[in-house]
Amino acid sequence: MNHLKHFPLLVAVMFCAASYVFSQTLSEHPPTHKGVISGRVTIDGKPAQGIIVVALPDDSDIRAFRQFVAKGVPFPKVSTNDDGTFRFNGIEAGRYKLSVHAPTMLYVVGQDNESIDKTFTVGKDDVIENINFALIRGGVITGRVIDADGKPVIGEVVNAIRQRGSDKEPYQRRVTGGIESFLTDDRGIYRIYGLANGRYKIAVGGDSTFPGQSVQRGKRARQTYYPGVADASAAKEVEITDANEVQGVDIKVEAVPSTYAISGRVIDAETGKPVPHAVVKYSSFGTSFNPLSISANAQGEFKIQGVRNNNYMLEAVNPSDEAKDYYSEKAEFNLKDANVENIEIRLHQAVTISGQAFIDGSSDPMYMEKLSQATISAVSRDEGSGSLLKNSTDSVARIGADGNFIFRGLMPGSAYIRPMVYSGLPGFWITKVERTGANKELKLSRGEAINDVRLYVAPRTCKIRGQVKIIGGTLPAGTSLDVSFYRLINGESDYPYNAKNNTSVEVDANGRFIIEYLIAGDYELGVSTQTANPSEKAKYSAPQNVSLSIGQELEMEIVWDLKAKNQDN
Repeated sequence: MNHLKHFPLLVAVMFCAASYVFSQTLSEHPPTHKGVISGRVTIDGKPAQGIIVVALPDDSDIRAFRQFVAKGVPFPKVSTNDDGTFRFNGIEAGRYKLSVHAPTMLYVVGQDNESIDKTFTVGKDDVIENINFALIRGGVITGRVIDADGKPVIGEVVNAIRQRGSDKEPYQRRVTGGIESFLTDDRGIYRIYGLANGRYKIAVGGDSTFPGQSVQRGKRARQTYYPGVADASAAKEVEITDANEVQGVDIKVEAVPSTYAISGRVIDAETGKPVPHAVVKYSSFGTSFNPLSISANAQGEFKIQGVRNNNYMLEAVNPSDEAKDYYSEKAEFNLKDANVENIEIRLHQAVTISGQAFIDGSSDPMYMEKLSQATISAVSRDEGSGSLLKNSTDSVARIGADGNFIFRGLMPGSAYIRPMVYSGLPGFWITKVERTGANKELKLSRGEAINDVRLYVAPRTCKIRGQVKIIGGTLPAGTSLDVSFYRLINGESDYPYNAKNNTSVEVDANGRFIIEYLIAGDYELGVSTQTANPSEKAKYSAPQNVSLSIGQELEMEIVWDLKAKNQDN
């Protein structure tokens, strides 16, 4: 049986937090030393032999992840011994997630697992021990899928959808995570394994909106729920208890629905004349966000065939408009059991934005040289009614060696300029956008050419390494800890995200955390607890302020006194 899930990336374990004091020093930390991680895996309380454990660089440590990929070096991987133990020797310093490859198993919090996931910061010469995974066997749902003629449906996606209110304590989660999606075999038989206790609805197939494209798995049959209904509310539930196997969950699916056509033309909004050979992009909501495209004829006419009932959005590009002096209106409509004709897509004269970028807070030419490799984007939106997708345009620009940039093809309205990060590069953060006193938001008029924008950016070169220390007691089992951080501007919070686009990081089981790719400035830090029990309230520390200069790496210790008051605010 083919299983569709990608190999999992497990997210974080941690420990602790609330009112604290701290000390801080400045130092450099080249990752030249190596460490050791060891632990044990059990299944139903017994040692698990031959289970693969992988140490994946945490995606918050972008540079470490890129080094692994660029060098073609496989991620560190070991197998458990006959007593269930594993050991990583000589692992490079950095932040890692430990991942167990056991797709038929479940995690259970409270059975040797303080938390479901295992994330650790390995320092120089560290020896991290007792990283344990307690697993139990999951349940199975199996059956056969046939079409309206009784023939087996081969290679079709079958999903097990867990129903709300079916959670049971202790909390269970599948090792591989995500939606439980599997394929039928050549007999139409499917087998979904590794299921947690609970109630499930079984669904097969799904309508293909664009059947004219290459055949995709899982898109050849109308979506049908067990025992053979199209309405999810009428589906029969299947219950998993104590790793049982439920057989005979058979589904009869209907044939794919009828297809229709969408036709229209592309015109110049100012002249009303057709735009020859315009490229028409079309996408549907609820299927793929990536649009498909076709070319109009010499009269600007187009026809999209073989589409099915759905909501659609169309826009156009003039292939001869290399300067991008035009932008497209977006046609948005619902197709329901009939062809859609006479769609008109109008191209309007666009707005351009140009200006110069400057390094905020530094005159070092090194940063200006790096800035010339940066890419930025602008998004403009009509402030009138309508959806953001329909009433917005975007443009991408590269900053030149002299700091100059230009955006083309934008619609009138409000525009925002944002940094773009590719291939894990930490890049820059835009601190201020100025045009005759305006900050961040620009107002654009139809056909306008703005050429006096001043863009101030700061390099994301700062780092905070920290240690959380617990005094005055211990935290309950299963408690993890996050450290939140916000940049302060005139006493108010701003959001220069770290590499994961978060404003918080996880604390590992040893109480360590790393916040990378920050810009210089004043920051407010705070800590909070996280538990697997939704009814348990989080605890919060009092906020603490720190200051960073460009390129600074700050070390700090956060001391959390569990006896302190006012930790629930």
